[in-house]
Amino acid sequence: MRTATRRSQRQRELKTKLTFLCIATLILVFLLGLTFGSILARAGKKDSSANTCKYYANIEVQSGDTLWNLADRYLDANYKSKEAYIEEVIRINSLASENHIVSGQYLVMPYFEVEKGL
Repeated sequence: MRTATRRSQRQRELKTKLTFLCIATLILVFLLGLTFGSILARAGKKDSSANTCKYYANIEVQSGDTLWNLADRYLDANYKSKEAYIEEVIRINSLASENHIVSGQYLVMPYFEVEKGL
C-alpha cells in the first residue's frame, strides 16, 4: 500500500511541476511577444529626425532684423520652442543677449535639412 501511496504522491508532484512549467512557459511567451511587439511598433514609426542633419548658415544681419524674425526664417519642428532656438543662437554666437545684434554683423544660424543621398 505504501508504494501505491508514494506512487500517487509522486504523480501529483509531477503533475504540479508540469502545470507550473506550462504556466511559466505561457507567461514567458506572452512577455516575449509583448516585448517584441513593442520593439516592432517603435521600429515601424518613422522618425523624422533620423533623416535630417543639422547645418549652420552664416548670415549678415540686415537693418531691422531681430533674433525673433530671424528665428521665423530658420526655426523648424526640431526645436521645442522659438525661445529654445534663440537661446541656441545666443550661445553659438556668444551674444550678451537677444537684443545685442546690429546691422552688418554676421551670425551663425542653425537649421535642419533632410539628408541628401538617402
